[in-house]
Amino acid sequence: MAELIDNGFGTAATVWNDKTCGAVYAEQDGKILGHIVYDTEKPERLWITLSAVDEIYRGRGIYTILHKYFEQTAKEKGCKYISSYVHVNNLVRQKSAEKVGMQPRYHLMIKEI
Repeated sequence: MAELIDNGFGTAATVWNDKTCGAVYAEQDGKILGHIVYDTEKPERLWITLSAVDEIYRGRGIYTILHKYFEQTAKEKGCKYISSYVHVNNLVRQKSAEKVGMQPRYHLMIKEI
């Protein structure tokens, strides 16, 4: 989350509910290599609240593997959708989402005042 905030891709606040969140993650020798944290609050979908792969381990297919397990979790819960917000300038996340078949559905329009 700190990396997203530092890069201007997120706000300096956490917005998830610990009671309704779950996670899939990759671990090696006690180190978390990557994760997808999701919210289960809406029964028709799983919402990705935060996903990341450690910078050292990027480009090795870890996110693709995590996403496979995430989608399976959604199917097992009877969800019809998976979704998330992605900052317009977060090109790395946009590419990883597209790689696993996610496509933009809406644009959030905003004006800072």
